Amino acid sequence: MQSAQMNPRSILVVDDDPQMRLALKESIERMGYEVVLSENGEDGMERLREPGREFSLVVTDMRMPRMDGLALVKEIRRGVGPLPVLVITGFGTVETAVEMMKEGATDFLVKPFPFERLKKSVESIVRAGETGPEGGREIITADPGMKKTVELAGRLAGSDITILIQGESGTGKELLARHIHMASRRSEGPFVAVNCAAIPENLLESELFGHEKGSFTGASERKKGNWPRAAPSSSMRSGRCPSCSRQSF
Repeated sequence: MQSAQMNPRSILVVDDDPQMRLALKESIERMGYEVVLSENGEDGMERLREPGREFSLVVTDMRMPRMDGLALVKEIRRGVGPLPVLVITGFGTVETAVEMMKEGATDFLVKPFPFERLKKSVESIVRAGETGPEGGREIITADPGMKKTVELAGRLAGSDITILIQGESGTGKELLARHIHMASRRSEGPFVAVNCAAIPENLLESELFGHEKGSFTGASERKKGNWPRAAPSSSMRSGRCPSCSRQSF
């Protein structure tokens, strides 16, 4: 009899389309993961609740009968916990992506997508879950709201979206940004923090994007700005930007 114990590198694929399930299975197996298939959200939840089951990631379609992707994400958050979820759909909008992220999805792919895009998303999400924010300062808190924020930050770290962090001065915005950076696939690159409020308005563009020698009075040599220096890693801009209408983080 086959044991129910799963490889920790197992991924659950939930999709009502048999051809899409097979295509996802073959693609993810090429990455070196074991794949378990479910044809709808209800069956997927049954798989997740089976004794001995352990998954690194759930990949689910958005539109399915009985329980769609959004309902599945909500159910996973209620009944399973912080398990990463990658949502795939052929009907992607910004509003849908934002709603999915708010409910707990880790990343969002719109069909059709190339294998490399799927591979990049899957591997970055799994790696973030395996390594965590090592190398950075751990965020320790007893506040329920902050715990929820840190959990959300950990989920978002596996994606390539731009993240806006808002808060009063001294509340730990940079610490949270570093936490996200260290849990992301960009963690081996530099984290560049820029305090825009401390930079004179006439020098802000040069500090952020750099300049060429002789481009303005006093530019005696070429300078690489903070933005190019961070690419393709992580950058954080904090404080009120003199040339912007609102604070930028």
